[in-house]
Amino acid sequence: NYTVGGTAQMNSDYSYLPGQAHLQAGQDTVYIPIEGWQDGFYDPDETITITLTNSCGVVYDTITLFIREMVPVDVEIKGDSAICKGGNVRLEPVFKSGTGPYSYYWTPAQLVDKVLIDSPDKGTGYTLVVLDETSGCADTATFWVDVFDIQADAGDDVELCPGKGIQLKAQAWGGKEQYRYFWTPAEGLSETNVANPLAFPGKTTTYTVSVVDAIGCLARDSVTVVMSDLSVTTTGDASICKGGFTELTATPSGGVEPYTYSWQPAAGLANPSTYRTAATPDTTTQYIITVRDITGCTISDTLTVTVQ
Repeated sequence: NYTVGGTAQMNSDYSYLPGQAHLQAGQDTVYIPIEGWQDGFYDPDETITITLTNSCGVVYDTITLFIREMVPVDVEIKGDSAICKGGNVRLEPVFKSGTGPYSYYWTPAQLVDKVLIDSPDKGTGYTLVVLDETSGCADTATFWVDVFDIQADAGDDVELCPGKGIQLKAQAWGGKEQYRYFWTPAEGLSETNVANPLAFPGKTTTYTVSVVDAIGCLARDSVTVVMSDLSVTTTGDASICKGGFTELTATPSGGVEPYTYSWQPAAGLANPSTYRTAATPDTTTQYIITVRDITGCTISDTLTVTVQ
């Protein structure tokens, strides 16, 4: 026979013990199975005392067992769930329960430090396995990190006619929306913090757009607005006798070839659509030559043919 005592409660902290064990003939050892139970409450160390007696109440031996409730490990990971490409992510465990000290193992980084610092080049899922060295209990936590590779495009360089304006068109992709736009320099722009401002530069200007996404990732690109340098020179004023003629010539430069020509008025001209034409006006006439390049920019000049 045996009696059971101690601070632990049978059927609450451990399984039922019947109070008797039987030795078979020739045996001097008997096994009493005891199963510890989790009762849902954390208790300090408790004891189970088993006292062996005979039928006359003589005590043969007393043994004391200790029930130590191990606190389960419950761990989470905290850190940045989104980073810019080329940046670092810092992850570390947060314990909701456990005793410690702990051992750590991170994958796929293959690190055994408490804090993980990594620089992934694409979205990556991290797994942390924590072992409580006191209790032997372990827990696993996972954490996903998005990696954003923001790109910006300010558009192609463009030629602009003097006195004209153009709408700049910036695009961004690869970052975490929403995007914010910042243009420099501000001179000649209708706005500096929109994707598509109007530009009236007045001179050749290179504009740079900086795009920032929702987590602070930055990308830049530039576009040059080239102010057209289209110009034209002519043979200048001329004098002719009545019934005579003179040759009018326009020589353009700058801009983007090919050019088209228009002489006005057309009266008295052999061909008003070429750079060189014969003029036979009946009276003194002022001619206007307009040159247009392929981009649509125009330049004009005047000359007078005096009929004597």
